[in-house]
Amino acid sequence: MLFRSQQFQSSVRPLGAWLKQTMGIDLAERTLWPVCYGGLFGATKKTIHRTSRTSWEQMRDSLTRGDNIEEGHYAERSWLGLLSQPLTESHERKLQGAATGTCATSSSFCFSAMMTSWSRNTRSRAVCSASTASPSRTAAG
Repeated sequence: MLFRSQQFQSSVRPLGAWLKQTMGIDLAERTLWPVCYGGLFGATKKTIHRTSRTSWEQMRDSLTRGDNIEEGHYAERSWLGLLSQPLTESHERKLQGAATGTCATSSSFCFSAMMTSWSRNTRSRAVCSASTASPSRTAAG
């Protein structure tokens, strides 16, 4: 009999390995990956279709193992990165500044202002529930 933690734990770990296997996304090739905490999101048909049907099917298949599984948490954190426009260099610098405490204003203000600006300017209209995570945790993933 499996222990509860073994039933929860994904056979593909951590999040970066799961994204690479299921969606073909290599986080090692990216400076930052936006994450979504809470699982609430919205997206346009166009942004959904940016990702191949095969990738979505692979994600679906990885989520059929059970309820409240680690893969579900990986998927939840992936929505924003999958369904939004890529971060601009300017936004990446602001996030990195907030994460390291080198933002020109207070880190939380800089982070909030940047995310508000990014949301307003994102054509895909991908939205995420408000995160209670600290800016450094969110920026770093």
